[in-house]
Amino acid sequence: MVALGALAGVTVLTIIHNFASDLVWVSFKEESSEERFSNQVFWHTFSYALPLLPLCFVLIGRQLEDDKALDMLASVLVLLFSLMASGLSASSFSQVRKFGERRRVDGEWQPSWSETKDSTVIRNAKLHMVAGIIIAIGWWGTLLTFYL
Repeated sequence: MVALGALAGVTVLTIIHNFASDLVWVSFKEESSEERFSNQVFWHTFSYALPLLPLCFVLIGRQLEDDKALDMLASVLVLLFSLMASGLSASSFSQVRKFGERRRVDGEWQPSWSETKDSTVIRNAKLHMVAGIIIAIGWWGTLLTFYL
């Protein structure tokens, strides 16, 4: 029961975090390009529906007599989400570290993001990074609760 609660909690936090990423990181795009509809459909499905799969597999598996296969599939998905969340939080950490650095674009030095962006945008990105690290730890903790 603890594993199910941990899985439900980290799933909801992941979906909220994915929604917030659209709002936080859009201000750091260098150029505004029109996204294709199929690209948006793919990323929204990937961000919002995919994190629900392990929870669905565990809930369906609880209703079946032989739930070992679905529990194993859910464990593999939780492992994949743990790795993915760790990579995303490492990427966010790397991006936040670059806020104070100047960039060289087309032979010219550009000002750093901390000089050109509003302090609220920088703060939101840092908070988003911390939330991503907490979610990655939550996925790894959920994986451990499946095996304890």
